[in-house]
Amino acid sequence: MLLESVLTVVLGRSALRKRQQEPHRWHTDLLDSVESRVYCSDAAGSAAFPPQPFHAFPIEFDPLVSRRLRITQLAYVALLPIGQMAILTCASFTNALASDDLEFFESKIRPVLVEHCYACHSEEAKSNNKLKGGLLLDTRQGLLVGGDSGPSVTPERPDQSLLISALRHEDFEMPPSGKLPAQIIDDFTEWVRRGAFDPRNSATTAARPTIDYQMSGQFWSFKKPKGVPAPTNTDTSWAQTEIDRFIKARMEQEGLDPVEPASPRSLLRRATFDLTGLPPSPEEMRLFLDASQETTLKKAYSDAINRLLSSTHYGERWGRHWLDIARYAEDQAHTFGVRRREHAHEYRDWVIAALNNDMPYDQFIKMQLAGDLMPDAESSPRTRLAGLGILGLGAIYYKNSDKAQAQADELDDRIDTITRGLLGLTVSCARCHDHKFDPIPTQDYYSLAGVFHNTRMVDKPLAPQNVVDAYRAAEQQVKQHENATKALRDQRKSELAETQLANVHKYMAAVWRYRQRRSNDRNTKIHTIADETELNRNWLERWEKFLRPDNKYLQSITSLQPWLNLPEPNGHDAGLPAAVLVAAQTFEHHLRDCLDERDGKLDKHKTKAVYVSQRVDKLHPMVEIKLDLKGADRLFLVITDAGDGINSDWGDWINPRLVSHDSEKSLLDLDWKNATTDHSKVRRNLNSAGQPLKVAGKIYPTGIGTHAFSVIEYEIPPGYEHFISQGGLDGSGEGTIQFRIYTAPPSDLSPKKDSPERQARKELVKRVFSSSGIFQINDKDLPDRLTDGQQQQLNALEAQVSAAKDALPPSLPMAHVIQDSGTKDLHVYIRGDPSRLGPVAPRRFLRILTGRDRTPYTDGSGRLELANDIASPDNPLTARVIVNRVWQHHFGRGLVDTPSNFGTQGALPSHPELLDTLSVRFMKAGWSLKWLHREIMLSATYQLSSNHSAPGESIDPENRLLWRMNRRRLEVESWRDALLSVSGNLDKSTGGPTVSLDDAHNTRRTVYAAISRHSLHGLLRLFDFPDANVTSAVRTETIVPQQQLFVLNSEFFVKQAKTLAARVQGQSGETLDHRTHRVYQLLYGRNADQQELLIAKKFVAQPNPKDAKLTRWEQYTQALLGSNEFLYVD
Repeated sequence: MLLESVLTVVLGRSALRKRQQEPHRWHTDLLDSVESRVYCSDAAGSAAFPPQPFHAFPIEFDPLVSRRLRITQLAYVALLPIGQMAILTCASFTNALASDDLEFFESKIRPVLVEHCYACHSEEAKSNNKLKGGLLLDTRQGLLVGGDSGPSVTPERPDQSLLISALRHEDFEMPPSGKLPAQIIDDFTEWVRRGAFDPRNSATTAARPTIDYQMSGQFWSFKKPKGVPAPTNTDTSWAQTEIDRFIKARMEQEGLDPVEPASPRSLLRRATFDLTGLPPSPEEMRLFLDASQETTLKKAYSDAINRLLSSTHYGERWGRHWLDIARYAEDQAHTFGVRRREHAHEYRDWVIAALNNDMPYDQFIKMQLAGDLMPDAESSPRTRLAGLGILGLGAIYYKNSDKAQAQADELDDRIDTITRGLLGLTVSCARCHDHKFDPIPTQDYYSLAGVFHNTRMVDKPLAPQNVVDAYRAAEQQVKQHENATKALRDQRKSELAETQLANVHKYMAAVWRYRQRRSNDRNTKIHTIADETELNRNWLERWEKFLRPDNKYLQSITSLQPWLNLPEPNGHDAGLPAAVLVAAQTFEHHLRDCLDERDGKLDKHKTKAVYVSQRVDKLHPMVEIKLDLKGADRLFLVITDAGDGINSDWGDWINPRLVSHDSEKSLLDLDWKNATTDHSKVRRNLNSAGQPLKVAGKIYPTGIGTHAFSVIEYEIPPGYEHFISQGGLDGSGEGTIQFRIYTAPPSDLSPKKDSPERQARKELVKRVFSSSGIFQINDKDLPDRLTDGQQQQLNALEAQVSAAKDALPPSLPMAHVIQDSGTKDLHVYIRGDPSRLGPVAPRRFLRILTGRDRTPYTDGSGRLELANDIASPDNPLTARVIVNRVWQHHFGRGLVDTPSNFGTQGALPSHPELLDTLSVRFMKAGWSLKWLHREIMLSATYQLSSNHSAPGESIDPENRLLWRMNRRRLEVESWRDALLSVSGNLDKSTGGPTVSLDDAHNTRRTVYAAISRHSLHGLLRLFDFPDANVTSAVRTETIVPQQQLFVLNSEFFVKQAKTLAARVQGQSGETLDHRTHRVYQLLYGRNADQQELLIAKKFVAQPNPKDAKLTRWEQYTQALLGSNEFLYVD
């Protein structure tokens, strides 16, 4: 069948050869006569268009290939039912899960059991006759068997586990002293859900013995590596480097022989992907094959390695490996206040550049931990600072709930990243107690924590200081001109707004009309009222919002109480009640008071009253005033309200007279000189001699705009010593007043500048008249309201802003880094609780790596001293760890199978002498990573094929002895980059800010894509990208249905298939054989064989469905892009 033939091709040439050698075939009954529907989906698997039915046909599988299957082989094969699909995992995935479970138990479960449970539920409690309920919780067996009530834990089923129920205080209540924090209960629930991993095989009833450092130091990884000569008692004819002699000797011990070398084509494809993460182009493949024939394969291959190591793509490929270790990301994982670290790319670019420049690895470490403190660092701030992003981009946890705990978690993130990433030690397991397996006491953990506790995250410019100073000065100039321009613009707006003071009552009355009409017609629009009353629409809309009853601010304005106390409007187009107008005018008058007060009209002098009358009101409508002048030449009579908050019209009268010192009968009528307020008028009835003075004014409520007042100044002729007068209310008898007399200009008639009342009035003026207030004027409308002179002044300032911006240098590159912030040692946190402080832990390095006589750190935070200790050639771990990591990425697994755990619970090295010798030679070679790559890749071991052999499968099925090369699946970054490369779409530009993978125009390498801890992109998450919240050494490999959906239907994948089809067709003309050869060269680095050419012809010749979105040729290229041969490197 045609489709069956296509599937045979895309399963890979190894499957085809296997079938040719073994004529028997086996079928999977899961695919026989299965009809399924394929849905178009994005990376997360969500449906994108209506499903189309497809049919699956019986498919022949090579058992060897099918066991290693990691992704779909063909774009148009139907999905297996999810319940029947086998989810494949690799051994490294299982190991990684076990390591994670161990860490979870030791950090979150065991400490709680010890502190809260062992007193009543342990062998020690049993021996002391204190065991409760027959329950032992100090061993796994005791946990599972349980006590009198049955098993305490049912793995993977927390809701059926008595222990969880007891912690929740549902039935039993444990511990009896009180319910534990919710986070601890959640941790236990998660632990049971994950299977209740428990490494405890026996109870520990005695106290943990003191760490025997001498004995612990005999463990292989704590001893300094020593190079040994390569074995000579072996067949050396096969070996090309010292590496091969170690490998061959180990194989011979087990009776194994290596398989044949890889073909030149496979070798170049492997090397190119390993060093650059991209496939070799057909031209590069042709040149390599030609060179291997003209000279020797060995020389051509060596030259190719040098060429690839000098490519900028090398740093991109291996930089991404390092970013896994550094848990690189551009934001934080917490939900609240997620902040993008916009300069994060500077650290990524620094890593790439450092690797491309072959920065010695010991310096690579120091620059990342203490580049700002290194005296011998290069003068370039970028080199000195950008590498600090490994710490500057660390986790930041939400601190509103428990700041101390969040800070402790942040310290743990730094310690875990640095110690696992650089030293291969799980030091974080000593956070709550001494490490259970490695010689790392809790004291050592807090010694390291003290270093990071004395640092803080900051942003720093990556430019020389003179450049920074020049930029800051120019930036300040821009700000000054912008502030001046804004100040003038705001001033003009406020001035224009204040011209609307006389219209305040009109807008308030219009608001009432709007409410009145809306009470009967809910469809009434505020703009309709504005047009009818010829008022500004925007201003009326803002007044309506301001005056809404639910505006709590209005309650603080006592002068608005009459407005707020108005009855609800009722009726359509009824007349405007007089009370509405009075309330509106009252508020308008008070706004005028506030403006006058702001302008200083009511607060000019300081003095005290020499006379204050009693309150004049309806019950006491008149007061008599008598006062000795005592030589005063002037009097100031002030009429105010009595401060009782009554709102009422009033008019008062006064009848002032002077009495001479000779006789009280000698009287002189006084004439007023002037009033010092321009809104309260003092008048005298000149037409009626002997009539008293009249003062027209208004009493206002206390609060904002407390009252208006009148000040009347009198000149006192010589010879008069007494002042007598009568004063009182007008005929209505309404209101309250009070008389005050001053012999100097009065003061403090308005609230003090710093009083709450004065501040409240300023706030009211701001809300109404400021550039952002109710009467605000838009920038676009401002020019029409300015005079020519005002506009010219504003234009001049705006021109200065433009000139300052034009003179501004390019913006400074910034980096998220750290700097020292103290020198204080940290206390041990008992059981990891920052509220329970133990002894001080001096800042210093791990004792197991430095010995008893280690020196405390005294230089600043201690970062530089820590960096020197980690990168020291005397450190037994650092070189071993990085050599093993490089080996891991070339062979698919390291010589130590737990690359971030070289402790006693980690795997033992498969070739310990090789690891030690290679580590020593690496340091002697100047810690050069490129030297290490050459050494590994020029070995015959690396150049083996990935073919299988029966003896090898029988003796060493896991290939720990490296009798063949491991076949490896591309990581998602290399796979995406390869898709873009072969289609001709890849943008090879380097560096700069990140670009989202959601951007349809983003064709840059995936290393430049945005990485989020909070919300990882669906494509990355789907194809096993590591969790950027923690350091990651090994990526898991999974197969899930959504991966197949992506290959089948994602817009990105389909676009690459169409572009590839067009590219090949344009380059190779109309001959189908030529096109098929070319696409095979692009994707696989080889030509198609005769059977593959025949399959292509048959497939393309088939009629295409009318509703097909792709041509037959495009479908064919999509199938090839989805093949294992493209996804895997042999």
